[in-house]
Amino acid sequence: MLLIPTTNVEEATKWTKITETDFQNYIFPPNDSIAPKNLHVVRGSFDVDELDMDIAQTLAGDGSKYVEHLYLYCKQMLNSFKDYDYIIIDCPPNKMFLTQAMLRASSFYLPVTIPDAISVYGMPRLLRWVKKIPASERPLLLGYVLNALNRHGGGMVVSQQTSEADLFKNIRRDLEKVETEVLGDGPCVGELPRLDIIARFLASKKHKLERLDFSRKPSGQPSVDECMEEITATVLKRIKDYRAKI
Repeated sequence: MLLIPTTNVEEATKWTKITETDFQNYIFPPNDSIAPKNLHVVRGSFDVDELDMDIAQTLAGDGSKYVEHLYLYCKQMLNSFKDYDYIIIDCPPNKMFLTQAMLRASSFYLPVTIPDAISVYGMPRLLRWVKKIPASERPLLLGYVLNALNRHGGGMVVSQQTSEADLFKNIRRDLEKVETEVLGDGPCVGELPRLDIIARFLASKKHKLERLDFSRKPSGQPSVDECMEEITATVLKRIKDYRAKI
């Protein structure tokens, strides 16, 4: 997984000089003994909100001419990582300039959502934002991951089942033809129940994977390992299906 570095992204004069930046210097292996050897990370930053403010100020007024430069910068940034089969970009779930640019630079996108009334409203908005991207640069929807599920009797509680049904009904009309063909009637790629092990990992200051047992099944819930294996398998299959159609 590569989280995209944002150094100098806000400086418009740098957007056309990407070849002067060696992005390989930003790549680190995860500081964890059980992480896959072929996984590398570009560390994120808590300054992203301020960064988007800087970008917005740069693009204000006459700076609007730099919009296409920003989009090209992000695409070339991704292309500079040549030794990876897949690059996963973690972006905030909003319409920030950086998120828009990363969407345009990506081939696919995968929203993570909680099945509730707010997400039912927000997900269709995301699809409409993506639909405004020129067709030649528009990423394709891989589906969505359902997060923080409340389970009862082995399945989602009724309120969340209702919300997910509404979610799919609301986004169906905004799908491209090829997306409808690939996603079919099951756009969800996987589920992540509310698991205390995830909460403990996120609350930990050191975030050490080897200290946690992700194969444990508390109260009959699927393990984190099982959830992630299902999500990974479905995502890879859909990428293959898209490539076969386009």
